[in-house]
Amino acid sequence: MSRASDAHATYYLSASSRRSASRLTRLLDWLRAERRIRAGIRDLEALDDHTLRDIGLTRAEIAHVARSARSTPGGRR
Repeated sequence: MSRASDAHATYYLSASSRRSASRLTRLLDWLRAERRIRAGIRDLEALDDHTLRDIGLTRAEIAHVARSARSTPGGRR
């Protein structure tokens, strides 16, 4: 290979590596978010019906609320 070819091969490898790292980062972010959502669902499902009513939820709404909630840094909404 010539030096020009080597330079292009290095560029393509690093671009490919960056894409792979980006995909891995997105996957890990999604997995972390999914774990938080599932933990929230478990926490809400552990509440009794009276407490759920007090906060304005029914059991049927738990998954929807947990998946549609948006959190801000520090866990506050």
